[in-house]
Amino acid sequence: MAKLKLSVHSDFREEAQPLLDALQHIADSIEGFYGYKLGCQDKMEANYNAMIWGSNHLAGLVSKERPSDEFGYSEEQDNKLKQLLDGPPFAPDTPYD
Repeated sequence: MAKLKLSVHSDFREEAQPLLDALQHIADSIEGFYGYKLGCQDKMEANYNAMIWGSNHLAGLVSKERPSDEFGYSEEQDNKLKQLLDGPPFAPDTPYD
């Protein structure tokens, strides 16, 4: 099992636990992937899939933590925040644009 140590403020440990569990899952998957890279291809592939799933799961949990109490300061700021919520803030940079 991969070892991770993160300090979370005691008032928020319970809230942060799902993110910490997801991060631990990714760390274990990375450890397993590289542990089997020169050995069993099936286990390496399973750990690769676990890394992909784990990173997407963690990203989903992080996106739910977006503070919603930042609205209401000004119309201009509210419009900027609504744009962030409605779509990706970073447009893809491709040579085909």
